Amino acid sequence: MYIGKASSIRKRVHSYFRDRPTLLPRIEKMVSQIAKIDFIESRSEIEALLLESNLIKKQKPKYNVEWKDDKNYLYIKVDKKGKGSRESMFPRVSAVRKPQESEAEYFGPFTDASAVRKTLSFLRRLFPYRTCRLFPARPCLWYHIKRCPAPCIEAISADDYNEIIKQISLFLRGKQDVVFSTLKKEMTKLSQQKKFEQAAQLRDRIKALEHINEIAVLRTDSIGREMDGQWELINFLQSYYPNISDHPSFRIEAYDVSNISGTNGTGSMVVFVDGKRESNEYRRFAIKTVKKMDDVACMKEILRRRFAHKDEWLLPDLILLDGGKGQLQAARLAQKEHRLYIPYLALAKKREEIYLPEAKRPIVLPKSSPALFFLQRIRDEAHRFAKSYHLKLRSKKMIA
Repeated sequence: MYIGKASSIRKRVHSYFRDRPTLLPRIEKMVSQIAKIDFIESRSEIEALLLESNLIKKQKPKYNVEWKDDKNYLYIKVDKKGKGSRESMFPRVSAVRKPQESEAEYFGPFTDASAVRKTLSFLRRLFPYRTCRLFPARPCLWYHIKRCPAPCIEAISADDYNEIIKQISLFLRGKQDVVFSTLKKEMTKLSQQKKFEQAAQLRDRIKALEHINEIAVLRTDSIGREMDGQWELINFLQSYYPNISDHPSFRIEAYDVSNISGTNGTGSMVVFVDGKRESNEYRRFAIKTVKKMDDVACMKEILRRRFAHKDEWLLPDLILLDGGKGQLQAARLAQKEHRLYIPYLALAKKREEIYLPEAKRPIVLPKSSPALFFLQRIRDEAHRFAKSYHLKLRSKKMIA
């Protein structure tokens, strides 16, 4: 019925039985049908990631619905060796959103974008490969840090390069033992031929593979709590926004207003991607058009100014507002002006109530809800950022 991975099976299973009243109807139905729970212990976390993907692809479990919409998730694409251009003789390895070309091998889908990036980073240290679409005139930085064998300057033959690609494909299929065996045989052969430098490179690859358990691509418990919160939040919101989905690089923008007696009003925009802060994308707004203490009017100004940059800044998948019904109305009007329709909600501090445009009454999630914890963390960060800017402006005015 369902296949999933976890660094702690006990905690993962327990989460389905702990807060039964807060489970989504679909998950509650699944839990009621459980007859047996089993697990496969993998040798490494990368292996667990690949095994989960391959099993879901093969078994198509009824309740792994998120995986059935492949366009939302990442695949690892390994090109096939082609004929014609020099580039086609040296296949690329990359992450893509949706399989398209038949002349390539695809592994996935993967829901965890960060895990895919770490897996590719790990593979590239072991098996250097090219990522450029066209060969540059001279070798790039990747060659100098030994992450690319530089076929652009013919530093490696097509046969040797494609042997590396073959080993990557075997690894991604879960055939690490075959990769081990091939590398050891090749290392022995090179040693016998007194090609000690090349043999040493293979020795280092083998050593890295033997310590693969040190490479963590699954979420740690603390990060996992945040990502579980995002997953629960999005599942909760699907009743109100059917098109919202938990995909890699899910972007949330949160907004807050800070002022005292209507003076030095400021607003903040903070950005979280896949549950992690993207502080380089934070923005501050000094309120210009509102001269009195009116948080709703301030929020509308902030959102209008933010949406004016819709062609320059990435648009979010979800907007979180600090406030209630008034802030929802501000978001609705600001989006209407700019012809946008981005899912949005407001979180009120007093009772931690969630306000949604289509909900007749505010929603109160259980205090233990990971979704509520996730929203609070982002809302509090927006409040901190807005307040710090407000205090800065007040200080400047007082000094003047």
